[in-house]
Order: sequence, then C-alpha cells, then structure tokens
Amino acid sequence: MVSMANNSFVSVIYDSKKAHQNEDGLFFPPTIFGELDMEINLYGGVCDNTIIGNPHDCKRGQLRMKMEYFSGCTTCPVTATWEVTEYQGMRVGEPIPFNIPTDIILTKVSNTVNLD
Repeated sequence: MVSMANNSFVSVIYDSKKAHQNEDGLFFPPTIFGELDMEINLYGGVCDNTIIGNPHDCKRGQLRMKMEYFSGCTTCPVTATWEVTEYQGMRVGEPIPFNIPTDIILTKVSNTVNLD
C-alpha cells in the first residue's frame, strides 16, 4: 500500500514482500491464493504478513473477489469487489485485526498498465 498525492507517489505505507527474520535472502511466499469460478469470481485465502507485532508469520483469512460487469452499459466502468473475512471457528482471546483492506470496490480506469 502506498500513499499518493496529486497522482504522484509519496511513500510506502506497508509492503508484503519482506524477508523472513530467521533465514538469509528468502521472502514470504505469495500472500493470495485461490481459484476462479466462472472466470469472474476468485475464492481462496489471504495471508496478511504486514501486521506489526503479530506473533505469527501472518494472519490468514478468506478472500472473495468478484468482477462486476454492467451488461448493456457501454460507458459503465468495470468494477471488482474485494472482501477479506476471518475464518470460521473457535478462538481464544480477541483476534488481531487485518492490516490489509478487507472490504473495498476497485474500479477499472484504464486498459493499460505502466509498471515503471
């Protein structure tokens, strides 16, 4: 996650690409995993390794992402919903909250990507 101002990069707030504390040069594995359902839905899991002070490597949760197309509307933007929730089950104590966004709507604004 980065901070932006006037469409310009300001700073990194947090980054999930980080090295293990006890190993040389190794990074955490990918933090999102899942499978597509009908090519518009992604169901799976997420591993939030950005939590400062978490006694575990990461906080695991369920991920659901769904593409939204508005048929018949050529000017409507394509959007996707992103929802991260706790796994069901019993817990001892109060759960640590996720640090990553857990309920957002993404809007497609361009057909091109500049990774520079």
